[in-house]
Amino acid sequence: MASWRASRSSSSPLLAALAVLAPSAGHAQSDSTGSAADREPYHLSADRLSGSAAAGENVYTATRVTVVHGATTVTGDSAQIYRNKELVLFQGNVKIVDGATTMWGREATYDRKSRVATLRGNVRIEEGGSRITGKEATFYRDRNVSVIVGNPRLEDSTRTLTADRIEYNRNTDVATALGNVDAIDRAESTRVLAGRVRYDRRADYAWADRGPRLELTETGGIMTRVAADSMEFDNVRSRVFAKGNVRIARLRLEATAGRAEFYRSEERALLVQSPHAWDPEGSASGDTLDLRFTGNRISSIQARPNAKVSYEALPDSGRGERTKASGDTITLFLENDAARRALIVGHASSFYWPSGVDSASGGRNASAGDTIVVEFEGGKPVRATVIGQGDGTYYMAAEGDTTGAEERERIRYKGNRSCTT
Repeated sequence: MASWRASRSSSSPLLAALAVLAPSAGHAQSDSTGSAADREPYHLSADRLSGSAAAGENVYTATRVTVVHGATTVTGDSAQIYRNKELVLFQGNVKIVDGATTMWGREATYDRKSRVATLRGNVRIEEGGSRITGKEATFYRDRNVSVIVGNPRLEDSTRTLTADRIEYNRNTDVATALGNVDAIDRAESTRVLAGRVRYDRRADYAWADRGPRLELTETGGIMTRVAADSMEFDNVRSRVFAKGNVRIARLRLEATAGRAEFYRSEERALLVQSPHAWDPEGSASGDTLDLRFTGNRISSIQARPNAKVSYEALPDSGRGERTKASGDTITLFLENDAARRALIVGHASSFYWPSGVDSASGGRNASAGDTIVVEFEGGKPVRATVIGQGDGTYYMAAEGDTTGAEERERIRYKGNRSCTT
């Protein structure tokens, strides 16, 4: 393989440039354990080149040095080659150019025995529109792994990633960020925070664990926050999977589940494994909660099967009016984050209690049927229509009446369609 530019799985540009210098300052020597890049011809030029054999160590010193090795060029203010130790050191304004990749640092070393190369001091690596910075970058040639530490930061036109440590395996093309990971995608208005994030460049797939959190910012600055034990990001299909102890918060709405799936291209989210969603005025649960979005705002919540929904208004004082409903499927339609209509289908039932102020004059209502449609105004239920095998009871007596009026003052109704307001 001629150069890193020709194949990303080959040795790094830093290794290609430094590896040949350790055996000799003037002659390229073969290495049966090295790669083809190690055995490429190279050329060293300098303003001055000198050598010594002090204390049994052959040391060569070059000033204003330039090394050209295949497609790789390394420059620096000076270089020292320790022949016996098989160690080379570049110092001062080190610059490494290999095709589209350019790296800068204060110094660079290569230990041929341990097969480790290191670039230190204000490290900067640029390729195309991507840029990586840090205090130190180390290349482990035997494993073909690169490690960047010292406040490493990766940036491109729309994304920024910071962590305590960033590793890149050239064999698998997998990058791993460790410790205080903070990944921001400005194009998608998303942010991921975690203890560890792994990214497979070939599959365009990522995993986050160790306390991962996802933040989705909508137009107007409204944010949805998701936390879980682990998360997966399928960037090709615009899907996110949150697993284990999932918690979701958006404005006043909160939800929990064992697993959540977000289909961004479909503007849809699925919550399974005992999902439960609530806000200060009500809650919804079922085996599955299916959330639909329009323009990043929730347009509907569907619970199915074993669906249950409850609602209680928040009055200035006393108890607010309440509604409880259950069915095979319950779909709540929202407009501007307020309930507009609820559709209860299959073994539908609902029970309505008036507010504490109004309960003295009765008004409780229990109904059941094939389908129940509840209409809302201002976020409050104002009308319920029972469709198919309707059966209900309207209580005229006050709630908690002990005079027997509750048994006498009730209205039973049946029919294929009935409406209460």
